[in-house]
Formats: sequence, C-alpha cells, structure tokens
Amino acid sequence: MLPNQGVCIAVFLLGRSATLKGRRNIEEWIEGARAASSFMAASLNLLRPAEAMVANGLATVKDAVLIVEKLKPLLETADRASLFGIARLVMLASPPLWLRLAVGQEVKREYIPSWDLDELSWLDPDLDALLFEVASTVKDGEQGELRKQLGNAAELLMLDSLTRAGHDPLHVAAISDAFGYDIEARNIRVDRVEVKASSENTRSRFSLTRNEYEKSLLYGSQWRLVQIVFLNRAFVQKRFDAENVLGAYQLKDGALQRVIPSDTESFRWTESAELQFTLEDWFEIKL
Repeated sequence: MLPNQGVCIAVFLLGRSATLKGRRNIEEWIEGARAASSFMAASLNLLRPAEAMVANGLATVKDAVLIVEKLKPLLETADRASLFGIARLVMLASPPLWLRLAVGQEVKREYIPSWDLDELSWLDPDLDALLFEVASTVKDGEQGELRKQLGNAAELLMLDSLTRAGHDPLHVAAISDAFGYDIEARNIRVDRVEVKASSENTRSRFSLTRNEYEKSLLYGSQWRLVQIVFLNRAFVQKRFDAENVLGAYQLKDGALQRVIPSDTESFRWTESAELQFTLEDWFEIKL
C-alpha cells in the first residue's frame, strides 16, 4: 500500500470510523467512514485501503474492528501533519520493494518508479527524510520478495538460454534446494548450474549456502556458478527480461576455494556466507 494522498485520507476516515463507534465487520467499517459528510468520503475507494490496513497490521477484524494505538493520535484533523504521520505509519508497515535500492547514503530518486514518485510527491519537501527513516528500519529479510523475484528471473533467463542451445535443461531448484544448484542439463557431460542474480551495484557479490559450496566440491567441473547482472533500470520496470540484463558471467575455476577458508577445530560456517570477488574472477558467457 503506497501512501499516496488518497490512501492517507482513506486511512484517516477509516480510523475515525473505527474509533467513533464499534464496527463489527469491514462492511460496517467502510459504511461508517462513508458517513463522513465530505466529497472525499463519497468518492474514495475505501475497500482496498481497509483490506490493506488489516493485511499490514494497522487494524484487526475479529469480533470488532480495532485499529492500532499509534494511529489514534493522528485522527483529530485531516491536516498535513496528521496525513504525513499516517503516511509514515503506512510506509513503515509496508515498505516499497524499491526502498533498499533507492536509499543508501543518499536518496536516488532515479531508482524510484516514476508512477510511485508521482504518487508520493505530495510528501515533499519531507519525502527524502521519510524514506531515510523507513529504510533504516527495514531488515534485509523484509526486502526478500524483490530478491526472490530477481533470482527467479535470472534462473529463467539461464534456463531459456540452455534450452535454445539444445541442452534440454531441468529446473531442479523448482523441485528442491537440496540439489545445491538451480539447473541441470545432461548431454555429453552433466552441467550443474548455480545461478546468482545481482544489480550493477552488487555485481560480483553473492550469498552462497554451505550446501551449494559442498556440492561444488562434490561435482567439481560439473558444477559452475553463473551471475546474471541486471541493469539498475530493471528495478524500476514492471518486469525483468533480457532487455534489462547487463551480462552473464561465470566464476572461474578455483575462485570459490581461494576465498572460502577450510574448516578447523575452532571454525566452521554452517548456513551461508556472503562472498565478494573482483571482476577478474569472472569471464563473460553468452545467454
């Protein structure tokens, strides 16, 4: 739920509806909000904001509709200060997928989809400060959906490339993570491909699970790691495709073993590790 001005007014009306009188269900809740004698109350779509408030933990609907306590102080008057406070709560409850890409040491508005930026323009001149605050609260795992979509796109691009080359590949990652690689093709030799995705900003860096590393040792030259690097503009598009790919790069033999330390009696990594390589550790392959 992106906190455009209409959404924040809807949350304001729904919040007041829930606090002024007990509402037993979403229908009564919305009906109460529409009872406000204003043009906005009559013209706004209140169902989607109401459902989004429940989905994002700003309200609950069991025996009655209840809103979170931190929303109540913002329901006296629909002035800019209150609506800005509502926008802050909405964004904290549902950070946009592009947040971690657009906000680092500075806010890079070129990484925010233009349609989203238009929707948020009413928050200026305080938009950048709000994005900084929300980004500081977002844990890496909470932006996992974007990474998952990026990883899926990279695997499908590699799968398509092998199919076009006549290798009849199998997408084993869709079956189980236990394989320790994403794609398997059997022709003259067995080809086991672990696919990593990255943006231009994160190129040559990736996370590797212990299982993937052990499979790389087990299968030797049959196992290879390919990184699909997406152009930064891909993150503001509605879909990932080959037009948004900077290139595909395969990690050179021995590079993993060079940077990953051996287990000792006092050290052993178990789940996963984040690895950083130089551009010289890769060679380009064609998709």
